[in-house]
Amino acid sequence: MLDTPNHSNPNRPSPQPGGANGNLVRWGVCPTCGVEGLFHFHGEQRWPERVADKLGMKPLMHLWTCDTCHTTFAEPTDTP
Repeated sequence: MLDTPNHSNPNRPSPQPGGANGNLVRWGVCPTCGVEGLFHFHGEQRWPERVADKLGMKPLMHLWTCDTCHTTFAEPTDTP
Protein backbone atom coordinates (compact mmCIF):
# COMPACT_ATOMS: atom_id res chain seq x y z
CA MET A 1 0.00 0.00 0.00
CA LEU A 2 2.47 2.65 1.11
CA ASP A 3 5.43 3.76 -0.98
CA THR A 4 8.36 2.94 1.29
CA PRO A 5 9.86 -0.53 0.86
CA ASN A 6 10.35 -0.82 4.62
CA HIS A 7 6.89 0.42 5.66
CA SER A 8 6.59 -2.22 8.40
CA ASN A 9 10.02 -1.38 9.87
CA PRO A 10 9.63 0.55 13.14
CA ASN A 11 13.01 2.24 12.52
CA ARG A 12 11.85 3.82 9.26
CA PRO A 13 12.01 7.61 8.95
CA SER A 14 9.04 9.42 10.42
CA PRO A 15 6.18 10.34 8.07
CA GLN A 16 6.25 13.91 6.82
CA PRO A 17 4.14 16.46 8.69
CA GLY A 18 1.42 18.03 6.61
CA GLY A 19 -2.28 18.04 5.90
CA ALA A 20 -4.89 20.58 6.82
CA ASN A 21 -5.14 19.56 10.47
CA GLY A 22 -1.44 18.78 11.03
CA ASN A 23 -1.80 15.01 10.52
CA LEU A 24 1.22 13.02 9.50
CA VAL A 25 0.99 11.97 5.87
CA ARG A 26 2.49 9.37 3.52
CA TRP A 27 2.20 8.76 -0.19
CA GLY A 28 0.92 5.47 -1.62
CA VAL A 29 -1.59 3.61 -3.79
CA CYS A 30 -4.89 2.74 -2.14
CA PRO A 31 -5.87 -0.91 -2.64
CA THR A 32 -9.55 0.03 -2.30
CA CYS A 33 -9.92 2.88 -4.80
CA GLY A 34 -6.64 2.43 -6.72
CA VAL A 35 -5.76 6.12 -6.52
CA GLU A 36 -2.16 7.16 -5.89
CA GLY A 37 -2.33 9.80 -3.19
CA LEU A 38 -1.95 10.78 0.42
CA PHE A 39 -2.64 8.70 3.51
CA HIS A 40 -3.19 10.46 6.83
CA PHE A 41 -1.92 8.92 10.07
CA HIS A 42 -4.64 8.70 12.72
CA GLY A 43 -2.88 6.95 15.56
CA GLU A 44 -2.16 3.53 16.93
CA GLN A 45 -4.37 0.58 17.76
CA ARG A 46 -3.01 -1.71 20.47
CA TRP A 47 -4.15 -5.25 21.16
CA PRO A 48 -3.25 -7.42 24.16
CA GLU A 49 -0.49 -9.92 23.22
CA ARG A 50 -2.67 -12.98 23.77
CA VAL A 51 -5.48 -11.58 21.61
CA ALA A 52 -3.08 -10.57 18.82
CA ASP A 53 -1.41 -14.01 18.90
CA LYS A 54 -4.77 -15.75 18.73
CA LEU A 55 -5.82 -13.63 15.73
CA GLY A 56 -2.41 -14.02 14.03
CA MET A 57 -1.65 -10.30 13.94
CA LYS A 58 0.77 -7.82 15.48
CA PRO A 59 -0.18 -6.23 18.82
CA LEU A 60 0.52 -2.69 17.54
CA MET A 61 -1.10 -1.35 14.37
CA HIS A 62 -0.76 2.08 12.80
CA LEU A 63 -4.00 3.50 11.39
CA TRP A 64 -3.87 5.31 8.02
CA THR A 65 -6.77 6.78 6.01
CA CYS A 66 -6.87 7.26 2.23
CA ASP A 67 -7.38 10.92 1.33
CA THR A 68 -9.54 9.97 -1.66
CA CYS A 69 -11.98 7.26 -0.52
CA HIS A 70 -11.48 7.61 3.27
CA THR A 71 -10.86 3.88 3.79
CA THR A 72 -8.88 3.28 6.99
CA PHE A 73 -6.09 0.71 6.96
CA ALA A 74 -4.33 -0.93 9.89
CA GLU A 75 -0.61 -1.27 9.14
CA PRO A 76 1.20 -3.89 11.26
CA THR A 77 4.39 -2.86 13.04
CA ASP A 78 7.19 -4.80 14.71
CA THR A 79 7.10 -2.57 17.77
CA PRO A 80 5.57 -4.15 20.91
